[in-house]
Amino acid sequence: MSNASLPSRSGLPDRSWWITPWMIVSQLITLFTLVGWYAAANASLLAAEASGGVLGNFFVLLLWAYPLFPFLCILLSWALYFRGAKQLAALISGLPLIPPAVFYFWSQVI
Repeated sequence: MSNASLPSRSGLPDRSWWITPWMIVSQLITLFTLVGWYAAANASLLAAEASGGVLGNFFVLLLWAYPLFPFLCILLSWALYFRGAKQLAALISGLPLIPPAVFYFWSQVI
């Protein structure tokens, strides 16, 4: 018996069965993107040392601060999930996937 056929408190079928799998899968993909981030962050240190400019240092700072965004989104999404705001939790869980997707599509265009 699936959860989709069970009625919720309002008497309507529960349509939020997809939220938990989505959160788990999106967060695993997000953690997987940090592997690529680690390589790019180490390479950025070499590039910033060579240029020595303010813009290069800002780029390195921005790149090294990137993991804070996914980790904060993961924590916030699970906090919202357990408080009952499941749809907002699913949305916030997917936010860290936007920068890698934009970077990937941007790299394919250039």
